[in-house]
Amino acid sequence: DKLRAPQATLFASLAQGFFGDGHLPWNMVAIGAGIGVAIITLDILLARAGSTFRAHIMPVAVGIYLPFSLSVPIFIGGIIRAVVSRTSDDASDKGVLFGSGMIAGEALMGIGLAVALTISEVYGLETITLPGNAIISLALFAVCISGFALAARKQPPA
Repeated sequence: DKLRAPQATLFASLAQGFFGDGHLPWNMVAIGAGIGVAIITLDILLARAGSTFRAHIMPVAVGIYLPFSLSVPIFIGGIIRAVVSRTSDDASDKGVLFGSGMIAGEALMGIGLAVALTISEVYGLETITLPGNAIISLALFAVCISGFALAARKQPPA
């Protein structure tokens, strides 16, 4: 319960449905497929019309099967990209590389936390709670957002 893994749970239930008991909510699969086809069709129509707005399917797909708390960073990343693209002529895709590194770092941090929680449970250790956890989290979040904005620029600000 301490280490939730929504992606692993989703894929485990799919594997169990395909190769195990065969029970899979096919109505939900069909609804998801329909939403996917509709978004891809909308994106094609927007591209043909020459619109600068695009309907990307991946954020929607992630938003459907992951909790809201994990979808928020995708939304914030889109806002950062839009702001940097409009305020700077030299916007680039280096933010994607930075974001990939952040995702890899988050995965490694998750493994580290899993090891620490397992050790604490095996040896009966208490977890440490810092005062002001919310303030520390918000400060680190602001640092990450600033890093994304800076990484998205071709040249560092003077």
